Amino acid sequence: MKRILILCMLLLLTGCDSDIVVALKDPSPKVIEEVTYEYSDFNSLNDYNEVLSQDSSYLVYYYNITCGACARIKDTVLEFAADNTTEYNFYLLHSPDVTGDRQTILFEGESLASTPTLMVIENGVIIGFYNGTIEIGDYLDSLINQEVTE
Repeated sequence: MKRILILCMLLLLTGCDSDIVVALKDPSPKVIEEVTYEYSDFNSLNDYNEVLSQDSSYLVYYYNITCGACARIKDTVLEFAADNTTEYNFYLLHSPDVTGDRQTILFEGESLASTPTLMVIENGVIIGFYNGTIEIGDYLDSLINQEVTE
């Protein structure tokens, strides 16, 4: 009885809201479902020639499902793609499934040679080329932060 009285006094003094009262009645934790995405949920390009053929601003993420680095950054990349509100459309390019000659994709003398790679393309011209999980993660973060400040 003494505990209930103390609890009631605390609630009155602290101005407790209804969520705390519910939490006191139901101590089970609330489970928030985590959404996971798969590569198949997003648009893909199937030929290296398609990479530079779009007439807009877009990102192309070059990956391989057997690549360890790609697996480490997969959630980051796909969550960005799902929540993308930037000016850039987003496309995937799965290295084993792509046809054509990848040597047609050059950026400042650098060719598309490894996964993961993120390319920033405007009107068929590569304006950014990011290799590896750190560079890609940093670039995606900069896009998200740019959206927040605008």
